[in-house]
Amino acid sequence: MPNAAAPTKKSIADAIWPPFVPRHFRAPDTPLIDNLITSARRYPDKTALVFLQREISYAQLLHQVERMAAFLQQRGVKRGDRVLLMMQNAPQLVVAHLGILRADAVVVPVNPMNRSHELVHTITDARAQVAIVADDLAPDLASANAQLPPGDALTHVILARYADALTGPDDPTMPTPDAWQTWFSQPAPSVDWGHACAHVWSDAMSCADAPRPIENGPTIWQSCPIPVAPPVPQRVACTRSARSCTTRTR
Repeated sequence: MPNAAAPTKKSIADAIWPPFVPRHFRAPDTPLIDNLITSARRYPDKTALVFLQREISYAQLLHQVERMAAFLQQRGVKRGDRVLLMMQNAPQLVVAHLGILRADAVVVPVNPMNRSHELVHTITDARAQVAIVADDLAPDLASANAQLPPGDALTHVILARYADALTGPDDPTMPTPDAWQTWFSQPAPSVDWGHACAHVWSDAMSCADAPRPIENGPTIWQSCPIPVAPPVPQRVACTRSARSCTTRTR
């Protein structure tokens, strides 16, 4: 008997493709940040993030995201600007990513394993002037920035410490694994950012708060009112006077 024809790739895919799974993906018309805003309205007290037993609700997450977005716009970030994001998995990574989008800017994710010679290309290729980086990864980024002329170098850097996600009034005594405690307790490396203005994470989280009622829902505290997907990009200023730009280390 003649051998049966070998199944084609198309027929194999047809055989195993679940009937309820669509074959094509249609991107939604709404921006990604709308998902967070909607979730914060509908489920403000539900848990959005869990980090070493610490829980962050959707309302708290939106609160931090809007602070970050306002801080970025104060630093001159406008629609379409690229912002570098170099960090390990932590709550600050989520806040920073969504904050960049909320500011109507573009996230440029950077591999934490990249070294200074690779980061020189990353900064110039993205034409980025602002970066958000974990303090343990800061030395390589600072070294890369020092190799660039002022016109191509970063002008603002926001430094995040992973340990900052473990502190707060709701859970100051929750246990943390010893290995993490050792890592978190290490002092931040001393970094010279040259012409760039360095800010610690608390700078971005320190805008004065003002409550704004959500229509048909609870009041969600946020810092600076930022229009959602505005037809014309608008600059947002915090409700407090801007701090002077000084290099800070932790």
